[in-house]
Amino acid sequence: SLRAELPASPSSSVAEPTLSIEILPTFICTGSLNMRLKNASTIFMTFLAAFCIQLDASSKLHLADDGYYNDLLVFVQIPADGNVQEKYYAHLLHVLQTALREASDILEKLTHTVGRRLGFGEVSVLLPHSLGEKLAELNNSRLQLYPATWQQPENADFVVSPDIKESDEGVLNKSICGVQAKIVKLSTKSLEASIVYRPVARTMALYFSQFRWGLFSEAPLGDPIQKNKDPFNRVLPRLASCNPDLQVKAEVASGNQTGRSCKFGEPNCKIVVTEPAYSNVASFLFAPYSAGVTRFCDADFKVSDPRHRHNKDAENLHNKYCHRRSAAEVIRDHEDFLRPINSATTMNSNFNVRLVVEPKRRRVVIVMDISGSMDTDNRLKSLIGAVNHYIAYTLETGSECALISFDHNATVLQNFILVDSPAVRRQLMQSVSNLTTKGWTCIGKAVQEAMKLLGEDPTSPTNRSSGQILLVSDGEENKECSIDLDATIDAIAKTSLRAHTIRFGDLADTRMSILSERTNGHAQLSPVVSDLAASKLILQMTSLQSDLAGVNSIVVLDSRQVPSDLRYPVEFDIGPRSNLVFSLFLPSDPAKVGSLRLMLRSPSGRTFNCSGGSSTVCTVDVAVGSVTMQIPDAEVESGKWTLANLAVGLARRIRRQATSKLTIVITGKPIVWLPKDSIIEVSPKKVKMVKYDTSISVDVYLLPKSQIQHKYRMYAVVEAGNTEVARFDIFEQHGNEGVYTAQIPLNAVHKARQYAVTVFVTHPSRMQLSAGTLTVQEEDPNFDKHRVVPEKITGTYISRREYASKIIEIKWNPVEDPSGLLPPKAEVPVYSLRYEESGDNCTDVNSYYSCPELAVTNQSSVNIYSQYMALNEPPMWIAVIAISAANVPSLSRSLLYIQDKKPLAAEDEKRLGLLPSTVTKSSQRTKTSMPWYGGHGTKASMSAARSSTMTMLSRPYKFPHLHLNAPKIFSNDSNKAKSTTKFTANSMANSTTKSSAQLNVDLAWLNAGTVCSLAVLTVSAQQWLIQ
Repeated sequence: SLRAELPASPSSSVAEPTLSIEILPTFICTGSLNMRLKNASTIFMTFLAAFCIQLDASSKLHLADDGYYNDLLVFVQIPADGNVQEKYYAHLLHVLQTALREASDILEKLTHTVGRRLGFGEVSVLLPHSLGEKLAELNNSRLQLYPATWQQPENADFVVSPDIKESDEGVLNKSICGVQAKIVKLSTKSLEASIVYRPVARTMALYFSQFRWGLFSEAPLGDPIQKNKDPFNRVLPRLASCNPDLQVKAEVASGNQTGRSCKFGEPNCKIVVTEPAYSNVASFLFAPYSAGVTRFCDADFKVSDPRHRHNKDAENLHNKYCHRRSAAEVIRDHEDFLRPINSATTMNSNFNVRLVVEPKRRRVVIVMDISGSMDTDNRLKSLIGAVNHYIAYTLETGSECALISFDHNATVLQNFILVDSPAVRRQLMQSVSNLTTKGWTCIGKAVQEAMKLLGEDPTSPTNRSSGQILLVSDGEENKECSIDLDATIDAIAKTSLRAHTIRFGDLADTRMSILSERTNGHAQLSPVVSDLAASKLILQMTSLQSDLAGVNSIVVLDSRQVPSDLRYPVEFDIGPRSNLVFSLFLPSDPAKVGSLRLMLRSPSGRTFNCSGGSSTVCTVDVAVGSVTMQIPDAEVESGKWTLANLAVGLARRIRRQATSKLTIVITGKPIVWLPKDSIIEVSPKKVKMVKYDTSISVDVYLLPKSQIQHKYRMYAVVEAGNTEVARFDIFEQHGNEGVYTAQIPLNAVHKARQYAVTVFVTHPSRMQLSAGTLTVQEEDPNFDKHRVVPEKITGTYISRREYASKIIEIKWNPVEDPSGLLPPKAEVPVYSLRYEESGDNCTDVNSYYSCPELAVTNQSSVNIYSQYMALNEPPMWIAVIAISAANVPSLSRSLLYIQDKKPLAAEDEKRLGLLPSTVTKSSQRTKTSMPWYGGHGTKASMSAARSSTMTMLSRPYKFPHLHLNAPKIFSNDSNKAKSTTKFTANSMANSTTKSSAQLNVDLAWLNAGTVCSLAVLTVSAQQWLIQ
């Protein structure tokens, strides 16, 4: 059991909190261990959270002119089962403030050596409303809670979840060096289980450096020993870290012999860092949890101490994606170091944590254009059908909804009403169905009316209100409007409100997208063609639902166009789980839907009829030309559903087919859904001008990766208005499971306009998802599609390595030829492999053109065995370059490292400190042994890193809450290197016999601020284990 009395303010330097830990009765112990902590900052942090990433998360984090990061947001949420233990959370939130302060200390020390001291300033911790209510009821929690304003889950920088596995945690990025990542995800289990080797403050500092500055782990991707060549062309093995003399040893990773010395190369033998605390060496990205590693690696010309120099030949993610530049060089090129600001002068002088609570309900205002232009192409009918579909089947129960229509005036159709019953939904839908067109378009006035409903005065905006606006319009703001749209955008941008916009056609005001951009909303584009408009609007609204209604599980399963008389039955092969709805739209001839006698047959043969008007299953709206059929959840099946029109007789089937088109849209919760935190986006969303080497991609992140149970197949469609301009497959990145990406063909999007991008998943379940829009601001008058640069090679890896068969096969993802000189979908005609031997420097930042060529092929794989052996098996970096039919080469991006697999010589093992040594059991488990874990978030690397150092107490004995936190008792003083202390622990060997033991533990590795833990368990009367 855990009891804690914590000071009201974590910054207090005199408070002495008491932490009392009682060993659980399962271990038959006789007493409790009590300990006074000299400073609250030494409390070890563990906290629970959960997070559902919205599409296109948007961080508010920024660096102020005083050198402190403001608006860092940590989102803490209760577990998925809703079990809220308020006392536990109250303790964790106190601890969280201390951990954030310590992480800021670490970052300030790290960045000070780079050239500018940076740390945390204003930090917000966002709590769910249910948790906030329970914490407020605790009289002794001493937590000050505030209502959330700008703080929303989609703006979070750090999130932690008990549902996230250790293999899923890390920094979510797109493998682009120097660019801020998406978000940081932490596993509660990881934080609780490995407190000795992974103090939370260092974890947060590590992940923040990767998240903010676009750094990557320097943990070895392959062999931790790299083989460089000396000036005499001899291979000289060294550790794959920055510091060639980093102190390490080889230990058994797991099992009964955990921690014992072993011979490197043996099974279950891993390398751990043993650098003492006073070393002050690099690299933090290689060994972030070693007390003696306190710097980023730097370039040779910047530092003279070889212990601080970057190792550009090491095989790690940072070298792979940052073109072998050091971490310090990447940071110096970041805007945080280029801007003319002051460095933080006093440690944590501006640090402040604020606990904020989400509003009780989500609030959304739907703002609809009813100006005269909406009467063209049956746009208003399409809008009514799509909005009613959203209200009926997608809007979350428990949310609050308001309705506004506008022409040159704004009319509140419905003030906020709690959506808690079918009757309320019907009331909202009836208000929408009664809309008629009139007047001209004044968007700014309508948005200001929505701001007022949400509690903001447009003339004096604040950030004290929360809520979201969904705006749909087909026109441009009229010049005669009394309220200016630009002024409205400036006003709402000062609030915490979010505006999501759907431009209904190309003629809609482009400032609607700016409105979304300024408020961190989503901008969508929908065509206005009569027979497509409703289905596209539904697609856009279901893509926005995660923000508007707090759910993200209802999607468009399928959509298509058929003759309006449904002359022949139509089959749909779908995999729904629940909430299955078939919607038919015919706004060009709305009366015709009343004559349809629809029959829907399930895969098992059950039928659902819709004729003669509305029924329990069927809703017919002749005014707008729509029919919806909602299947009860108990009747939902996966397989082939058939829709037929029974009114079509045999005699009619020989007549001419109907010219008008009926649009069918199927929505529901799929039986195989994307993992719950998935992100789908276009990156970047806006470019000034498309040039030959512009890179625009469609990216799908399947998260959490532990929930991926299938290999997905998907493709993307890019549309300019009503015209499809590109269709291409999206491939999974090799070595980066769950990340699917593809480049948008530049010759399809080089014209200045806005493009809509949709992702179609075809396996294991069909669904359609909007990826948002791409905006091209200007057209390059000199654009020549023949000179387009091919897509960068991705997914390079060694697929086979068999020396006996003389095979070293390298594979990569194929690249389509962009020149237009070959048939559609054709691959580039040539791939060129370039190489750079260890120690050479023949490359620049962007390409490998100056490096020698290793091989040439017209396939997306090649055997380089002969070439590699002819060069005498040197350690080398390899890049693959695609060359188009117009002889235009791609830029190199993904580098591959290769070296021979010969075992190390005995003298090399001795020099590197990897030979087994005869040591005592207690010294084998000193806390100086730290794993080479850089936390780059990939499943393989993380599991490998943890397996190298996980102690016996962490996993075999599941006892996560038995921790004693030691106070700061040693300074970073070399004179204290020989200091030791005695720990005495009493427990029971069995139910009747007591025994005790004294352990002399070398504490030379301790430095000021170290957070350590001690746990003692009885195995037998004579044997003790210590962590």
